[in-house]
Amino acid sequence: MKPPAWTRLGRLRWRRISWTPTPQIRPGVSGGDLVPSRFRAKARTWRERHHPVSIEARHARCAADRRIEFVPDRDGMAWLNAYLPADTAAGIWERTTAEARALQGPDEPGP
Repeated sequence: MKPPAWTRLGRLRWRRISWTPTPQIRPGVSGGDLVPSRFRAKARTWRERHHPVSIEARHARCAADRRIEFVPDRDGMAWLNAYLPADTAAGIWERTTAEARALQGPDEPGP
């Protein structure tokens, strides 16, 4: 069984990432230590450039899987989860946040 591709890209250390590209794969990341957030950004960029399927095709496939889930919880509460395109989710978040702030009473704590 072949190891996953990401295991052949370099060496990883806890908390900080030591990036040493192998001779076969050069993702454009310079050597040295990277903080995790910087490594994620570089790895994401490298993945997008080298992925065999375009981001548009992957987005269309994932958008077809969109759904909403209702999960009852204790004390008369429930969770409402939605898996949908990011721009739609951001619009819903902005609209509901604006509506909630408009309905907020003067004695209620802010966000």
